[in-house]
Amino acid sequence: LQWATYRDASDQCSLSRIWGGIHPPIDDIPGRLMGIEIEVVYALPDEQVVIPVNVEPAATIQDAIRLSGILERFPEIVLEDRMVGIFGRCMALDHPVQAHDRVEIYRPLHASPADARRMRAEARRRRRTGK
Repeated sequence: LQWATYRDASDQCSLSRIWGGIHPPIDDIPGRLMGIEIEVVYALPDEQVVIPVNVEPAATIQDAIRLSGILERFPEIVLEDRMVGIFGRCMALDHPVQAHDRVEIYRPLHASPADARRMRAEARRRRRTGK
């Protein structure tokens, strides 16, 4: 058995329970249409903000961010200028979200990760040698 998404597998499982007489459709279908829970995350150097959001099943990353209220809390975020992703993987704003996704809004880097590691190593070396 193989499905394109977790939601497809979940829908198939729900249908099989209906067809098997385990769950009546009156309970199953409204439960699947209620919405999905995700998190919208924005990290600053001194603060990490995690906002739980319940979105419609067909919602996109952009829908989730707008519903979270994070744009009002941090007006410096301009979605068109920011990279966004799910669990550390960059995605487009029109990418659909799935249950339990962690939508992340990324800030621009001021130094590359390699440069940052190099500067930390040099600072440690100076502290050890006293120079």
